[in-house]
Amino acid sequence: MEGKPHGVALHYRANPSLEDHGLAFAEKLAETSGLAVKRGKCVIEFVQPGADKGAAVRAYMTHVAFMGAFPIFIGDDVTDEDGFAAVDEFGGVGILVGDRQTTLAQWHLEGPQQVHEWLGL
Repeated sequence: MEGKPHGVALHYRANPSLEDHGLAFAEKLAETSGLAVKRGKCVIEFVQPGADKGAAVRAYMTHVAFMGAFPIFIGDDVTDEDGFAAVDEFGGVGILVGDRQTTLAQWHLEGPQQVHEWLGL
């Protein structure tokens, strides 16, 4: 279990066989607590409904310093899909890092090294 500023995450990377058990627990907890469940790479997160990466992008884009900016969202996890969708709403692009097939991202980079190269780091 990992405490986060706006929720909690249950990781099962060390024992992938716990996925079904974790999901059953998550569904029950979500029903009784009003929390939303987000899935990622070997992780189940509990968050307040609407507290996702897309909401964060939308909050930034309504701030005067970012209005009219070209948003770019780079991510490698299923939880990044909300961010990819949000940047698209503002005319920006999502960039998926890694080998996941289904995504809302318009662009793809193979791994962190390619991200660094693309950023000129």
